[in-house]
Amino acid sequence: MRQIIAAILAKDIQEFEDKLAILSVFADNIQLDIADGDFVDNKTVELASIKNLPQGKKYEAHLMTTDPLDYLVHCKRLGIEKVIIHDEIEKDTGQVLDKIKESGLKVFLGLNQETAIGKIAPHVDRIDGVLLMAVPTGFDGQEFAPQTIEKIKALRELYPDLIIEIDGGVNLNNIEGIFSAGTNIVAVGSGILKAENPKEIWEKLQFLTQDKQTQNVN
Repeated sequence: MRQIIAAILAKDIQEFEDKLAILSVFADNIQLDIADGDFVDNKTVELASIKNLPQGKKYEAHLMTTDPLDYLVHCKRLGIEKVIIHDEIEKDTGQVLDKIKESGLKVFLGLNQETAIGKIAPHVDRIDGVLLMAVPTGFDGQEFAPQTIEKIKALRELYPDLIIEIDGGVNLNNIEGIFSAGTNIVAVGSGILKAENPKEIWEKLQFLTQDKQTQNVN
């Protein structure tokens, strides 16, 4: 399984709608980055401000927030299927994960760049996957941290069937290496949206996402 998810980090509803209008033309899977200004030093558009989302897409919410449960009602309202919360919240992570699962949503556990992968061990049976941050959490347009590759490989060795998602700094130059290390999903935001031709970059990323055997057949 190899998949690209287009990510939106926006400071207000106008920026969010502008970015969504671009991505929804070609992307079927979209991540909404939500930061509360408390868990991270950045504040984004609030889920409550988003009235609706285009139909026919799959959405996930990356909740960089101190209390992810406060956002579930809006996730359900908007048709979001998957939620990512962070292990570094001050709440009881296990209880929060359980409540999200009970709500019927898929849940991934996010780990900040400096957090050891061993932190997922108590929760591995609760989660649908893990998200590793490859940049400092809460901001876009940052460079991919090379040491993330070793974290991916170590995590894959420990959990052969775990779905691993990578967020931050993914681009045309590193996406193949990220997938080869054992990643299943990458979230790409500024790498697409800051391009002169976002659709062209998306198509190039999609081509690089195919395994070599598929490319040779085609």
